[in-house]
Amino acid sequence: MADVLTPEQVAARLDRLPVTRFHRRFIGRIALGGWFDMYDNFIAGTLAVALIASGVLPEPQPGELSMLGLFMASLALGMFLGSAFLGMASDYLGRRFAFIFLLLLYSLGSLVGGTGFYPMTAIAGASAGIALLLVTRVIAGAGIGAENVVMDVYVSEMVPQQVRGRAVAFTQAIIFTAVPVAALASRYIAPKERPHHWWLLLVLGSLGALFTWYFRRNLPESPRWSARVGRHEEAAQTLAMIEKEVEQETGQPLPPPRETTAATARRRASFAEIWSPRYRGRTLMLTGFHLLQTISYYGFMHWVPKFLVAKGFDYNTTLNIQLGAFFLAPLGPLLGMWSCERFQRKWLIVGLGLTLATTQMAFCLATDAILLTALGALIVICLNWFSSVFHAYQAELFPTSARATGVGFSYAWSRASIVATNLIMPGLIAGGLLLPFGIMAGAMVGVSLIVGAFGPLTNARSLEELSPSDHEAA
Repeated sequence: MADVLTPEQVAARLDRLPVTRFHRRFIGRIALGGWFDMYDNFIAGTLAVALIASGVLPEPQPGELSMLGLFMASLALGMFLGSAFLGMASDYLGRRFAFIFLLLLYSLGSLVGGTGFYPMTAIAGASAGIALLLVTRVIAGAGIGAENVVMDVYVSEMVPQQVRGRAVAFTQAIIFTAVPVAALASRYIAPKERPHHWWLLLVLGSLGALFTWYFRRNLPESPRWSARVGRHEEAAQTLAMIEKEVEQETGQPLPPPRETTAATARRRASFAEIWSPRYRGRTLMLTGFHLLQTISYYGFMHWVPKFLVAKGFDYNTTLNIQLGAFFLAPLGPLLGMWSCERFQRKWLIVGLGLTLATTQMAFCLATDAILLTALGALIVICLNWFSSVFHAYQAELFPTSARATGVGFSYAWSRASIVATNLIMPGLIAGGLLLPFGIMAGAMVGVSLIVGAFGPLTNARSLEELSPSDHEAA
């Protein structure tokens, strides 16, 4: 029988490892799964104009609750449900199982929605086709919403503490290569001449399911999670495998782990722990943060094509400007990699929030296509820099026993704000751009104030030191 490993012993052994190909391969596999989720998120703006151009949905009117808003909100509703419930489930079912299941769920929703809309419309009418599209977007959104939670938690638990922020940012850098690909696919698969090909954009995203067997065979479970839930033999075997691979690659004996206490793991209900006195403030801070940040992030990224149409640009010019603005999207997470260990992640979030509030208002007032492309590219870079930093930051604020629950619960409220934003955005855009951009900029100012006032400092501290379980801190 394997020795009983405490979570603290597991953490000490993981954190003392040098960074090797094992860690880079692990991050690459996680990022490949997340790539398809990110792709789907960023074809949404093209779908917003293509579905109207192809006659699937009617043009929204000022102030109305439109079918377009309902369509855009359906993905966000699924993301809310996925973050709130399926993301939390990885605290009970494991990081590996949740990651693979969620990728399959997203791929199924995208495939059925893309291939089924026109056949369903032909058989049962337009209303049935739209109903199928809405339901499958909710299903796909559930996979996307929870996958983001699990990826942050998974990477944070598997890499050494000295590169934790950089590792999450590197994951984001790979994932965000999907953004220019989505813009390029939008321009050439569903241009003005054939907007009815929009469904092929969904089918392309569903190909992520092809990789699930590869993931199932090659992803290790988080030994931190295994030890926390009492799977000590699994934790010991996974740790031994990782250590053997690292030692073989370096050709050097591993440094000794730091000394730890002999405390034994005690399981506590995850949801109760995020409301304990130690974590209640962090839970409320992150909830407020997420309610606001997605108003600005997805308010811009989902609606860029509609903003440009409202400024008077034609369909193909809109897609060209979007492609130019999205082309450098991976640069944002690369800046996150460079900065998130050099500077406190808390203060990076504050500074980037204020920068985004300013640049989004400048985009609102600009009219020249070249200037809009340049401003759009700057906003996209800063948004994705901001995203890579906060994804690293939020996963540090809860203990292993409740990490996915804490991140999932607070992150879910970002999805709720997307639902509300996407429902009302078409009517706001139809009435003019100053109000929607003012709302987005104001949300980023609010984000900076919340994190600046209440966010803890996290850099260069172990997860167990920064976020101990309540019984360990006693």
